[in-house]
Amino acid sequence: PYVINPSGAPAGAASEVNAAFEAWDATTSAELFNDNPIIDTNSWWGKLDGKNNISWQVISGGGIIAGTWIWYHDNDNSGNMSPGDEIIETDIVFNASQKWGIDPDGEGTTYKLRNMFDVCNIATHEVGHVVALGDLYDAKYSEITMYGYSSKSETKKISLEVGDINGTKTLYG
Repeated sequence: PYVINPSGAPAGAASEVNAAFEAWDATTSAELFNDNPIIDTNSWWGKLDGKNNISWQVISGGGIIAGTWIWYHDNDNSGNMSPGDEIIETDIVFNASQKWGIDPDGEGTTYKLRNMFDVCNIATHEVGHVVALGDLYDAKYSEITMYGYSSKSETKKISLEVGDINGTKTLYG
């Protein structure tokens, strides 16, 4: 289950976030995420509180678009997240100091969203971290969702590519 706090987000953002979670759910036979998120304007990211929170808040420090925090039990005491560890909670924050919108034609070629980050595009990438996939920075991966860079008006990360899907299937079947 997850909780969305749409305060500070554009109208319709909760539906776009839900679509991002469902894109990952569709890649595997496992039901990774609840289909009906809770909307709670008092739920915030960044603390271990028993809720998987998604919210919009100002993040200082320059060009950060969004971030994902993962709390887990380090079952092998490796100091890093590794196979066999158990995720206990995740939070996603969208930087409220950035401009956000929803491109009405999705991944079409007529971009109507200008000078803003697309909620679903960034949410789909961040949910990939919740699934336990990391960022990819080699330019040869620039077309897949887990590529670690984005730009305003970009919508290509709304759908998952072969590398995204294969990573999820490797982890969850």
